[in-house]
Amino acid sequence: MSRRTDVPDPVLFGRETELGQVREFIVRREGSPASLLLVGEPGIGKSSIWTAGLAMARSAGVTVLQHRAVQAEAAWAFAGLGDLLGDAIGDVLPALAQPRSRALSVALLLEDPGEFPSDPHALGLATRDALRLLAARNPVLIAIDDLQWLDPGSSAVLASAVRRGADERVGLLATSRVPAQSSATGLEAVFASSARVIGIGPLSLTALSHLLAAELELHLARPRLTQLWELTSGNPLFALEIGRELVRTRSVLEPGQPPPVSDDLQVLLAARLARLSPDTRRVLTTAAAMTRPTVDALARIHGEPRVATAIAEATVQSIAAVRGGRVHFAHPLHASVALGQLSTGDRRRLHRRIAAEADDLEDRARHLALASGPGAEVARI
Repeated sequence: MSRRTDVPDPVLFGRETELGQVREFIVRREGSPASLLLVGEPGIGKSSIWTAGLAMARSAGVTVLQHRAVQAEAAWAFAGLGDLLGDAIGDVLPALAQPRSRALSVALLLEDPGEFPSDPHALGLATRDALRLLAARNPVLIAIDDLQWLDPGSSAVLASAVRRGADERVGLLATSRVPAQSSATGLEAVFASSARVIGIGPLSLTALSHLLAAELELHLARPRLTQLWELTSGNPLFALEIGRELVRTRSVLEPGQPPPVSDDLQVLLAARLARLSPDTRRVLTTAAAMTRPTVDALARIHGEPRVATAIAEATVQSIAAVRGGRVHFAHPLHASVALGQLSTGDRRRLHRRIAAEADDLEDRARHLALASGPGAEVARI
């Protein structure tokens, strides 16, 4: 399906406020080191806003050094630095002093280290000099997507270089998952005097409707659109994946029924759960099976210390949190995927275990019914 070129990117519809803040940052950044960090959960749209920011910067005559960090490359020394300086390295290397030029060449695998590997101090100075040379021509924007995956070597060198060159026209535009892992990289801390964080929140109902119509030609009635928004908490990536399945299977969202989830989304959410400890996954799976997953109810099943540790980890990973004594998943889809990973037998055993600890008769009956089907045992309650 061809898309009209006279309308804005539908992924950015409803993001006018955030785009305005990025535009203001680009315009006002010149002459003062600054950083802007776009923070949000996976799929919320921060990378799309970041990409739009790069286009704004280039239009304003800013030299953009960009890197999309990925987890698989986080262990590769100076992977980010090489990507950032890749296009400009040919211009700056000849202008650097020989020890610094060699340090940068060795770090970026352009030269064999020989018997004497490059000095980290020389590498920091070389990077500072490279940024200074570039900034003498035009303002420079260091742009990093998924800052939490930037390799430690690049992070340390860039932080040192920018800190030493604090009077240069160099800024940072980055994205990071929630919670912002500034302690992991420390790069944005060098701009402490003017650092700014923008939290990227969910799409509105109107923006979600526009996105589904533009991307999938999917038009949902208000009740079904609201249901989809609640299922995905306004996350555009999740909503689009479910929308694609609705279109592909020619199905509709039914109240009280699980939504169709694409294989890609299933893999994405399952991967996030897989990174949790086994104990945390077990506690969250139990919470997913409950109608009202309270901390007290989970503690009766798993023990208070284990539940406290699990909730702490789930909160840090932005998968679940506690409000008013009850566990709330960041997205209902997390709960659906956690429960969906159990076999039928394991799910029934879990419901039986929950029923045994339930202090509410209605809850006990419900879980016994889910464990074995309504029968005499349920009827006696």
